[in-house]
Amino acid sequence: VDAHVVDQPLELAAAPAAKRAGATYLDLRGLDSDTNADLRPAAAVDALLAEMDLGPAAASNLGSQAIPRVIVLGASIGGPDAVRTFLGGIPEGFPALFLLVQHLENGFFERLAQQLQKSAKLPVRVPDPATPARAGEILVIPAQQRVRIETDGQITLGEHLAPPKYTPSIDDVLRDTADRFGSAATAIIFSGMAGDAIEGAVYLTSLGGEVWAQDPSSCVVSSMVDGARALYTSQVVALSTAGLAAFLVTFAGFYLTSNTLRRDLLAR
Repeated sequence: VDAHVVDQPLELAAAPAAKRAGATYLDLRGLDSDTNADLRPAAAVDALLAEMDLGPAAASNLGSQAIPRVIVLGASIGGPDAVRTFLGGIPEGFPALFLLVQHLENGFFERLAQQLQKSAKLPVRVPDPATPARAGEILVIPAQQRVRIETDGQITLGEHLAPPKYTPSIDDVLRDTADRFGSAATAIIFSGMAGDAIEGAVYLTSLGGEVWAQDPSSCVVSSMVDGARALYTSQVVALSTAGLAAFLVTFAGFYLTSNTLRRDLLAR
C-alpha cells in the first residue's frame, strides 16, 4: 500500500491523540477503494492479515487480551446500507469487537442482525449476558437497555439513568466504551440525521480513542458526520464505506500490533 507523509495535519484521526498537534500525518488522499486501484480490495486482505498474524485464528489466540480493540459503529437514517457495505469488507476472524449502534425501534434488532449476517463474514448477534463478547464478532446494540461491555468480554444490561433522546444511544455506548477501553476504542460514524454521537465522540477522543466517519457525500443524510467533523477532536478519516473497511484492515497493524510492524507495513 502506498502511503505518503506530509508536513501538515489532514482530516485524519488515525494519528494518536499525542501526535495530533504534531507535524506528521498519513496522507490518505486517494486511499479510497472507489477511486484508487492501488488500495487493496476487501477480497485481497486475507494474505495481508496472515502476514501480520491477524488471520481467522487470531481472535482465539489472544490469551488475556480477549478484546484488543472495540470499534463502535454509529448510524441512523441511511445507516443500514452503509454499515452492510462496510462489514462486507471485514474479513473473517478480524481481531476486534464491533458494536453496531443503529437508531431503530424496539423489536427489529434481531432482524437487523439476521440481515447483516447475509453480508458480514463475522458472526452477528444481539448481546446476551450469558455469552461473553469476543473479538471477531459484531454485536447489534438494542434500544431498551444500556449495554456495557467489559474488557474481559462480560456483558451487562442495565436501565438508562434517564430516557435517551435517541435509541439506542450512540453517545452512551461511546462513553461506556471509552471508560473501559480508552485508546483501544475507535468510533466510526455513518449516515444519519441526528445530534447523537457527537458528545460521545468528544469524550472518546479525550480518553485517547479515535473517530472516523463516512464521507458526507456518500451519506443519505450527513448531519451526524458533519457534526462530528466540525469538532477539533473529530478530525476524521473520511472515506466511502468500502474505503473505510479497506483502510481499517490494511492498517490493522497500527492498532493491533507494534509500531515497528506498522512502519514495516507502510514501507511496502
